[in-house]
Amino acid sequence: MPRDEVAPPLSPDHIALVAALQTLPRAVREAVVLHYIADQPVAEVAAALGCSVEAVKTRLLRGRRALAAALTDREATRA
Repeated sequence: MPRDEVAPPLSPDHIALVAALQTLPRAVREAVVLHYIADQPVAEVAAALGCSVEAVKTRLLRGRRALAAALTDREATRA
């Protein structure tokens, strides 16, 4: 982005997602970011993190559950 351009403001949902990601344990957060944000296949995530494919799948499951709970709680408190 050129210096004279200003980044658009982040949406409340984006801010909530980043905050929820920061609450995840590091190993889980790394797997979630590499797979869902960097769009890496599970096998590549496993290689990058030095763990098995099954370990990555477990971390992704835990991450999805934790993020869903955090974001659902956020919605419940906003209502």
